[in-house]
Amino acid sequence: MSKQARGARIVESVRNEMKEFGVIPTSTEEEILHLVEQTADLIESLQSQVDREGHTITSPTGTLKIHPALVEMRSQRAALARLLSSIYIGDSTEGTKNPRKQRAARRRWDKAS
Repeated sequence: MSKQARGARIVESVRNEMKEFGVIPTSTEEEILHLVEQTADLIESLQSQVDREGHTITSPTGTLKIHPALVEMRSQRAALARLLSSIYIGDSTEGTKNPRKQRAARRRWDKAS
């Protein structure tokens, strides 16, 4: 049995959770799931690079700097969180409000205050 990549494990978990609620991913959510998988795999690759090379690098001038892969990993983690939060898991016919629309309304309200 081969070890499944992190991205595939996350997507499988999301799909299972959606299935529990009887939710079928929309075409947009399918694309988001594809991006989730790619992003999670990239994060895993960046983490491997940092594990091999360390958290800091020495520049050509001798200055100790944070590893660029750490900076990119932080950015990719934020992107992954945004992607995952944009997927609706649950029964959208229950009359509950769309969390994405709620956040947008809250931002507009806060900006107006």
